[in-house]
Amino acid sequence: MKLTVVQVLRGDCADGKTCPTLADTDRGTCLVVGKVVTDPEALGALGIGADEMAVEVPASLLGR
Repeated sequence: MKLTVVQVLRGDCADGKTCPTLADTDRGTCLVVGKVVTDPEALGALGIGADEMAVEVPASLLGR
């Protein structure tokens, strides 16, 4: 199923390419781009499914 990105909000980064990113889609959903979380304790606390992935972004990107 096709997914179209309609708006992008990037965090600050030196190279302008590997920035944490939030993006709105044409499906009324959001995409989050960040560093993959690999800490087993953190992943266990989240209880995420086998088809999910946790990513870490700066709280400031979320307006916090």
